[in-house]
Amino acid sequence: MKLSMWMIVNQLRDFSLEIHIEDGSQTIGGVRFFLVEPDLKHEFLCIGDASNVISDVKYSDAIVLVHGYDIIFVLHQDIETVLNRLLSIMDFYNSWEASLWEAAASPNPLQKIIDLSNGILSGPAFIADRLGKVLALDENFTPKEPHEIWNSIYGERRLHIETASSPVIKDGGLKAEDWTANPIMYHLENGMSYIGAYIIMDGETVAAFCILGVDNDLKKSDVQIACVMCPVITTAIRNQEIISAVSSSVFLNNMIKGEQIDGDLFERLCGNAISKPWRIISIRNIFAPKSTARNTLLLNAIKSTNTSSVCSVYSTDIVVLISSEDMVGFMKELAVKITPSYFAIGISLPFYIHSDLAMRYQQSQFALEQGDGAAGIFNLADYAYSHMTSILREQKRLASLSHPALDLLRHYDSKHDADLFNTLQCYLKNERNAVQTAKQLYIHRNTMLSRLKKLAELLSDVDLDNSEIREHILISYIVHET
Repeated sequence: MKLSMWMIVNQLRDFSLEIHIEDGSQTIGGVRFFLVEPDLKHEFLCIGDASNVISDVKYSDAIVLVHGYDIIFVLHQDIETVLNRLLSIMDFYNSWEASLWEAAASPNPLQKIIDLSNGILSGPAFIADRLGKVLALDENFTPKEPHEIWNSIYGERRLHIETASSPVIKDGGLKAEDWTANPIMYHLENGMSYIGAYIIMDGETVAAFCILGVDNDLKKSDVQIACVMCPVITTAIRNQEIISAVSSSVFLNNMIKGEQIDGDLFERLCGNAISKPWRIISIRNIFAPKSTARNTLLLNAIKSTNTSSVCSVYSTDIVVLISSEDMVGFMKELAVKITPSYFAIGISLPFYIHSDLAMRYQQSQFALEQGDGAAGIFNLADYAYSHMTSILREQKRLASLSHPALDLLRHYDSKHDADLFNTLQCYLKNERNAVQTAKQLYIHRNTMLSRLKKLAELLSDVDLDNSEIREHILISYIVHET
């Protein structure tokens, strides 16, 4: 068992203690006596009479415990009493850890792991899958006062959305992007502390382990105990395949990427419940936009609304396809399930054609970005003019990269009433097949040859044998047409 100084402090609370701990997380490898001065190596916990190392009369009947530079004074106790308690603590934690590993191999392992930790942790603990469904929790805990978060976890057997989407604030007020696989003490904006860690298998977050500071303040020893529990939880999940993988909506994501989807298939998958016109809504957690695990929890909350929708995690956001007529009701229902001050929401214009979905997603993203990182609801209808001008500016930038041959041919055609601009485009589209090009332009073969001669003369410095140059010219024609 990886025993630490904070864990010893927690078990010596009934003694009168004076604590001077700088770190307290280093593992204690055993206990040694000292007579003159303690060994400051981290491996062993040194125990001796405090009067041997400090002359202050205050410590004349005290025992000192030293581990590295971490010190605990046990006041008004003899060395035999303290030593017996230390050995008892070590036996207790070793037996507890062994019981955890036995539970991991037994039926219903997660609940047994939580049950074995009752009385050891300072607050109630639970384990939830990545959709927020509670798999095991402290069934015997009852808060002294009604507690909204615990009531949700205990009553609904679901991770409270405030905990799942709130800013991740560590000790000292520092903000983190998200939880990690290492248990860390965090704090909600309402002041409640909790310890959180993700259970990660094969690089994928599959569950969350959490200890709540309800009724009692959490201690640093709770973090270290959680560090012991997480590997056991991971092993229990892996060995017994408790949690199955849950995939995102690949279908919606492929459409956002612009892939061609059969219209009939789209209608079948969306169903008649999502009536036209549609809208795309992008939802972003402004405090942890890159957290896949948190987005998955939010996704599950959205799926539990009464509004018919297709939704998925895409990039840093939740993307929702809903009927335009359901939007107001959906937003009201969503406001109840989430903490609105944690999210920025972008809404597209309504649309009727499934092939427009990628473009409407971009609209929702543009609307969302108008908040400049702030929370709120941003409807593209309020920013349509800005969006149009941004598109026009983008097209203007593309036009500036067009191949100069196009401007040259347009200028020549205007001066000589020729049609070389269209001739070159058709010629390149037909893989420089003069016969096929003449047929499409409805011109005589000799006229075609005459035009090719003039093109060769005007574009003498353009190497049409170079495939990249031909592609550049053809793309320039596409930009010109838009």
